[in-house]
Amino acid sequence: MLNEYVMLKEYVLASATFRRRAVTLASAAALSIAAFVAPATAATVEPIETGDAATATLLYSGPVVQGDLERLHKQVEKVPAGKRIVLMLESPGGNLNEGFAVGRFIHSARITTVAIQGKGCHSSCTFMFLGGRDLTSGQPSRIMMKGARIGFHQGHIAGLQQRAYTADDINKATAFGQEMVRSANAFLAEIKADPEFLTLFLSSPAATVTLLNELDALRLGIYVMDPQTRTLLSPDTLKLIPAKL
Repeated sequence: MLNEYVMLKEYVLASATFRRRAVTLASAAALSIAAFVAPATAATVEPIETGDAATATLLYSGPVVQGDLERLHKQVEKVPAGKRIVLMLESPGGNLNEGFAVGRFIHSARITTVAIQGKGCHSSCTFMFLGGRDLTSGQPSRIMMKGARIGFHQGHIAGLQQRAYTADDINKATAFGQEMVRSANAFLAEIKADPEFLTLFLSSPAATVTLLNELDALRLGIYVMDPQTRTLLSPDTLKLIPAKL
């Protein structure tokens, strides 16, 4: 516990101006993480060897597209019943409804999720990440690797063209946006996630992304792991920090 306190204190002191930051992406990257884009290639879901015989580790890598739930389900079916499953996530996002579906499956199957270092887990991938649960306790089990990028932003309607839109077009788009927010809110309520995640989802337009920092991750119930030392900081560690700090 003392080591956790020291590490977290270093986080806080080194982050006096720690805030969520909206990072503007290049236009191509912005399109790739938009919630309703249909990428040309699907994600891959494959087992990886970690040396832990008690845990089956899967890597989900690539854009979120329709059919990903089925691909993940097939891999999970190969794991012996009762064995812990960890799903590492690396995705720019993609289809929002598929992200909800995968997130619900992860939650019901009690799979631990891990946002790994690298390209990040953005947009609809974040809903998959938030579905993580511990096999035994059923409590949230979501791990953010130190330095990982978890990015939230609003979705958008793919394929919109530069043209004059009628009032009816605008009304339909508004209704679509409202339904998207309702769906996100219903998903978060279903998995009993902190309502603040909805605020994060709405915090940035589709061309930008709000990255979650490690301190806020802990505050919102996400574990933070240092991959070098394999030290895991629990959200409960925040209770060790004096209020005046």
